[in-house]
Amino acid sequence: MTARVSFKAKCAAALLLGLCIQVQGAEEKNYFSEVTKSAFDTGDATGLPNFKGTLVKNAGDSPVKDPYVMEVQAEKYSGFLVQRNLPIPDGLVNVSCRFKGTPGGLFEINFRKNGKAAQFKTGPDGWQEGSLQLLFPPGVESEAELALIYSPPKGGGTFQVGDIRIEPVPVQLKTTRGPGYQAVGPYPLKERPTEIYALESEFQSKPQFVEVLLPDHFDKSTKYRVLYLLPVEAGQGVRFGDGIMEAKKLGLQNQYDVIVVAPAFDSEPWYGNDAADPHRRQEDFLVKAVVPFIESQYPTTGTTEGRLLLGYSKSGWGALSLILRNPDVFGYAASWDAPLMFTEKQFGLWGTKQTYGTPENMTLYLPSKLVRERAGPFQNKKRLVVAGLQFFGTFTDARFPYDGPSHTEAFHELAEANGVLHDYDPNLKTGHSWNPSWMKPVVKMLIQLSEQDKKR
Repeated sequence: MTARVSFKAKCAAALLLGLCIQVQGAEEKNYFSEVTKSAFDTGDATGLPNFKGTLVKNAGDSPVKDPYVMEVQAEKYSGFLVQRNLPIPDGLVNVSCRFKGTPGGLFEINFRKNGKAAQFKTGPDGWQEGSLQLLFPPGVESEAELALIYSPPKGGGTFQVGDIRIEPVPVQLKTTRGPGYQAVGPYPLKERPTEIYALESEFQSKPQFVEVLLPDHFDKSTKYRVLYLLPVEAGQGVRFGDGIMEAKKLGLQNQYDVIVVAPAFDSEPWYGNDAADPHRRQEDFLVKAVVPFIESQYPTTGTTEGRLLLGYSKSGWGALSLILRNPDVFGYAASWDAPLMFTEKQFGLWGTKQTYGTPENMTLYLPSKLVRERAGPFQNKKRLVVAGLQFFGTFTDARFPYDGPSHTEAFHELAEANGVLHDYDPNLKTGHSWNPSWMKPVVKMLIQLSEQDKKR
């Protein structure tokens, strides 16, 4: 017998299921590459490649109303269950369940759309508890894809999971209002040693999270510089790494005694304002909402020199575009491995249309154009770091309007030709992500530039 399961999770509701998965040895751990359907969406497991099984109603003794059991045999993959388009309560949410399996296996709770996951080893003592906290924008209807994954030990094993609950976590939050924005928080997300706020403003279509990492010995009487980590993905995406957690691992907040801030945006961030949509203005959101909120909430220098920008790829473009357009707002900016020589000819590529709206509007934000037209504030003092030799530092492409091979090298030569002082290192080659191998030296270069002001 097959059945469809309807999930309804509101702020005060819980999702309760019972599952049983029979798993044989799994040779691969690429759980999702070929999955096209959800077993719960289809009512059976036929949409899962290399699986045999059915979704059957459970007649067991569980007190949960209308529970279900999934019985699956895996020939190639580890056992997993996916529920797509799962309604989620807004705010702070806790996902928990009981599970047990053959000792030596690995169980994972995974929310695929935002990349959040928690892993647990299966032990010899029967039922275990697992949980994962998630944060969703308040007042916004969110959906997620829930996956429950089991990797058996060598030779295979059995696995059961049940009593899955998705419940809102009651928290006490403070609301802060300022000109053009409203912030709610901080949210106490137990997996992250940061303070997280939901920031609402007219410049974005829905509230966006702003995450703050403080020095371990934070002192309210100290005026701190702020290092803004500019994301390369929309929302809470971590496909290309988790910038603020990498900063934490490197201890940047303690080494340089700075407040580290990671804002989020509702679409692919290229750090411009849309030509027509008043609720898609990324530059205004950062300059007129994020920066004022941070400086109202924390003891900062509140000066141009105390605001630093760091980015790579499209956010490296953003760092230079932002400072060249707003030299009285931001003091220093560093870019690693960014497409700095893109022009409006690349309009439509990688989300640029969603940010700018028109090719003509995109021309207002081109670093290669701004460095010619707005060189003045950067000709008497070093304020820029241009670095990187990886994706945009090593190849030529017929779509690019200059004689390569490197965006980094080409922008460096253009900056020199226009008298723009900057530090330059084209030899930092590493993975194109939030990677400590480039973050550590580039942040050091950026901080060293900002130290000029202390010596004056």
